[in-house]
Amino acid sequence: MHPDIDHVIIAVPDLDQAALDWQRLGFTVTPKSSHPFGTANRLVVLQNGFIELLAVEFPDRLGRFKVVAEAIQLAGGSLPWGIVWTTSDIKQSHRRCCELNLQPSPLNYRVERDVVHPNGLRHTACFSSFGLQNGMTPTYHEAFSVQHNPEAVFALDWKQHLNGAQRLLNVCSDTDDTDLVGARLQPLFNDAFSSKTDSIEIFGGSSSYCIKKRTAGSEVGPRLRYANISVDNSTQFARVLQQENIEFERTEHGELNVPAQYASGLELRIIGRK
Repeated sequence: MHPDIDHVIIAVPDLDQAALDWQRLGFTVTPKSSHPFGTANRLVVLQNGFIELLAVEFPDRLGRFKVVAEAIQLAGGSLPWGIVWTTSDIKQSHRRCCELNLQPSPLNYRVERDVVHPNGLRHTACFSSFGLQNGMTPTYHEAFSVQHNPEAVFALDWKQHLNGAQRLLNVCSDTDDTDLVGARLQPLFNDAFSSKTDSIEIFGGSSSYCIKKRTAGSEVGPRLRYANISVDNSTQFARVLQQENIEFERTEHGELNVPAQYASGLELRIIGRK
């Protein structure tokens, strides 16, 4: 299995408001695009993946995707909800997950959605995906996806951000039981999987995913907490935050921590030279 992160899903009750929140942080956000199964999204596109702001557009079309509406309702607002890995062969990956009894959902094969690039040209984004149902909770979801027309999603202008954001380096969750999560994922990722006493990590070529032991609270199951994003110059990012009166803290190593309340429930950790 190729364990690089394709994207992170944040379920949001108000798609346009979520886009405005991310634009305040200095990110470029794509226009709205609709799915055939009742949801719509807007994306924050980075060089090696993206953050998907996902909302319900037509509740009567959701079918099994009603879990998106349920996640938003349960959270009472925006919820960092899904971690989605890349795969070079979606059908083979689906078969492998069946063999490991990970209960993959039916394969959504070659789902298309229209996108309009900044130059006005219309393109067709096309993806295939499936989720792992045995690890899914109302507030957490794991999935695999492949972009069949990546040029439709990764337009050059969409990868240019006022804050200088470049790459999605790492995404981290916490959970009440790392042993349980590790037992599910280790056979899937093999050599890319690393386990310590209170954490596990899945290493990809350009990004990684970590799950840490939750030290407090009564929540059950994993919850997405933060993402590390690289920038050329963290001072440029800090300047955007200051202009928008957005609170943040700078660590002794020069990283910027942006509280989750400003990024639809996902804490951002910005890594780059001063």
